[in-house]
Amino acid sequence: MNAQVGITSPGFIGADVSHLNLHKTFCIPHGGGGPGMGPIGVKAHLAPFVPGHSVVQIEGMLIRQGAVSAAPFGSASILPISWMYIRMMGAEGLKKASQVAILNANYIASRLQDAFPVLYTGRDGRVAHECILDIRPLKEETGISELDIAKRFTLLPDRLRFPRADHVVPGGGYADG
Repeated sequence: MNAQVGITSPGFIGADVSHLNLHKTFCIPHGGGGPGMGPIGVKAHLAPFVPGHSVVQIEGMLIRQGAVSAAPFGSASILPISWMYIRMMGAEGLKKASQVAILNANYIASRLQDAFPVLYTGRDGRVAHECILDIRPLKEETGISELDIAKRFTLLPDRLRFPRADHVVPGGGYADG
């Protein structure tokens, strides 16, 4: 969402389902004691298939027995933090944060592209809110792994294995980076 808030929306670009990852875009630090929490939005044609509430029957929802997970409401206490951030930033502030995230990621990509291949660029060679570096050539030549790089530069573990192995996502495009 860092590359979308105030600029576009998941529904506008054709997504049927969207999980708002609060830890990146809406001021929640990684970890936070878990379990994770983030609203999930679906288009109207999928609404009947969203799991119902484990206690209260909601009109138009399928009846499900029991909770969907061990913590069906996640860490709901983090939601007010995101709500306050959204209210304080306002529409223009949120758009500006997206623009700065995109600018930062492209700055990092431009500085590191001669040393590492940059994955998932657009037609013009730009990245969205993440600069994903392919470290396979470095790993093959030196044996230095993504974990070694993460430990050296204190990168968070989720920036190592997603969206693929053998890569590093340096910070800069994140509110917590």
